[in-house]
Amino acid sequence: MITDMSRFLDMTSAPAEYANDADFAPSETLVTAPSQGILPRSRSYSAPRDRFRFFQYVLLVYLFFYCSRLSEVVAGMRFAIVLLPILLIGLFLSGRSKAILGMRSGKALIAFTIWVAVCVPTSLWRTDSLRVLRGNVIALLIVVFMAAFIRTVRDSFRLMYTIGLSMGLVAILGLVLKRSGSSARLGLGETATLKDPNFFCLYILVGICFLSLSVSVHKGVKRLFSMGLIILCLAAAARSGSRMGLIAFAITVLMFFIFGNTRQRIYLVIGCLLLAAVVPPMLPQSVKQRFMILFQPGEDASHVDVSAAGSAVARRQLLLRGLQFTLENPLLGVGPGQFMQAEVNLAAQEHRKALWMASHNAYTETSSETGIVGLVLFLVAFFGAQVGLRRIRKYGPDLLTRRMALFTQLALIVATISALFLTLGYSGLIWVLIGLSGTFQLAVARQAKLAQPHQGKQIR
Repeated sequence: MITDMSRFLDMTSAPAEYANDADFAPSETLVTAPSQGILPRSRSYSAPRDRFRFFQYVLLVYLFFYCSRLSEVVAGMRFAIVLLPILLIGLFLSGRSKAILGMRSGKALIAFTIWVAVCVPTSLWRTDSLRVLRGNVIALLIVVFMAAFIRTVRDSFRLMYTIGLSMGLVAILGLVLKRSGSSARLGLGETATLKDPNFFCLYILVGICFLSLSVSVHKGVKRLFSMGLIILCLAAAARSGSRMGLIAFAITVLMFFIFGNTRQRIYLVIGCLLLAAVVPPMLPQSVKQRFMILFQPGEDASHVDVSAAGSAVARRQLLLRGLQFTLENPLLGVGPGQFMQAEVNLAAQEHRKALWMASHNAYTETSSETGIVGLVLFLVAFFGAQVGLRRIRKYGPDLLTRRMALFTQLALIVATISALFLTLGYSGLIWVLIGLSGTFQLAVARQAKLAQPHQGKQIR
């Protein structure tokens, strides 16, 4: 299985190797050559050495802890108190605080944070909304740091690899630190953000995307290490029992099948068949029952996990509540993070039992809590991060760049689907992915601009 996975992810090695291969898709060829007689020189043109590289490494350490949520698992770990001031000093010294404005989603992210602040005074619970605003400001600062210190394509690759490693750690911790109780579903800790198996699965699936990038690029020990983490991630994702994760994984595999060439599709099918044969027998019965509710007819619902069926009903009710609050408060919403409070107030008015749940949908979360304006700004930022990746994936200047665009696009597809099931609009992984995509696209543009002065030189 490891050999097949390695061959599958190493399909797109040097372009010259597949120059005459009919299976090598047009989307993986190099960019069109310049006009006849006008060719770039063979040597590469690298960016000047970054004098603020130290702060980039500090940022990578910060993001490793931020994405792995270690501070929520290990008591007393307050890495942000130390690292954030260092990054702020670097931002001031570098003079790159406005670099975020060059990102396609940069202005929308800033506008969204400002709008969240505007919604706080009218919130149902202003103190709690201030807590949400604080997390949103930190998420915006992370994107600002990424735009300032991630300058080249290689820098972007380090960032993607760091995220992949942090998610590998999440999978390991989830498998080792199994939660107590009767539930066999995996999560991370009892009080951490990733205690929710759906959040846990989202983080792991995103990690699989970037670890797959590492397998396709690295050789030797690093490749084997990344492949081992992928296997652990797949095991942890399956044990989470997340139906959302199953749907996101299936759609992402389908998109990879569409993006790939014939040979890649063959190995993808082989890998999926191996997973289908190996994973189900290893799952606890309760987890298999949760997955089966997606395929069981309504009359057989008594034979599947009752809690899973109840969860599906609750999500439909939450969706309707979110739409209702959006229509009733179209401008400023009920306040950042106040969906649950609004639902409790509504239940009291209707003399029924409250759901006591968040919206479980990032889109209705932002629309019901910050109004239509907040929803529009969120959508512009989120989907704006995905615009441009397709062109880089198809026409990028080199193989590494095209691979990075591919796996970043797949990670964003996972996040887009998961946003239909999770409350994650203000901070967290989704903001990291938006910043990663934006800085990567900026890096590709800088690389192209750096090469432009050499494009017109004649080869004699």
